[in-house]
Formats: sequence, C-alpha cells, structure tokens
Amino acid sequence: MLNPYAVYHKRGARPNAQPCLTPVDLVIWLVMDERREERLVATIFGRVQGVGYRYFAEREANRLGLTGYVRNRPDNSVEVVAEGDRHILDGFLVLLRRGPSGANVADIKSSFVPATGEFYDFSVRRWY
Repeated sequence: MLNPYAVYHKRGARPNAQPCLTPVDLVIWLVMDERREERLVATIFGRVQGVGYRYFAEREANRLGLTGYVRNRPDNSVEVVAEGDRHILDGFLVLLRRGPSGANVADIKSSFVPATGEFYDFSVRRWY
C-alpha cells in the first residue's frame, strides 16, 4: 500500500527533495484514506424465514469479506449485523433487499454506526 509519508523522488533528485507523488498515487492514497470501517445493523421484514435467507446473507457477506452475523428474530424478521468498508456495506445492503429467490423482502430498517471490530468472521446465529 502507498505510504503517503514516504518520500518519492524524481530520478536524479537530491535525497532531501520534496515528495513527488504521481496523480494516480495521490488518488489511490486519497481513496484509501477515505476507507473507514463501519457497522451495518439491519432488520429485514417480509417472507424471509424458511427460504434460505440467512444462508444467502452469510454466503454474500463472506464473498464480500464482511464480518458479523445474521439471525432469525421471534417476530419473523431477520437481523443482520455486518462490519466492513462503507462502500462494501452499501453493496451488501442492495443484495439484502433482493434476497434469495424464495424470499419476498417487504422492508428493511437499517442504520450505520462505527465498527467495534468484535467479529472475526460472518456466521449464522441460531435465534434471537
């Protein structure tokens, strides 16, 4: 990864010359600097239990490199808690709205909070 504090010199420049970042390096550094870990907390309503929704969410979260869990709730909804990069979480939320082929997602209540880093993987939890 690009170290923004490292000194990059033009060929033949003195060792104490000013850093010389290419525009591409600068854009990469700015994008990487904007990455921040967040937590998505979502409750999915509709026909989402008994249709493989939790395993769909687990498969997609693992594919995207997210951590957290998914579980059924007593009110027939599904709860998802996922941590990762905000841009990836936004994409995951789109997938959660679609769901597996047997699901019918009526509504999703979601919020983003700072990540805690307490999860090591993404798993299916049994009940609430």
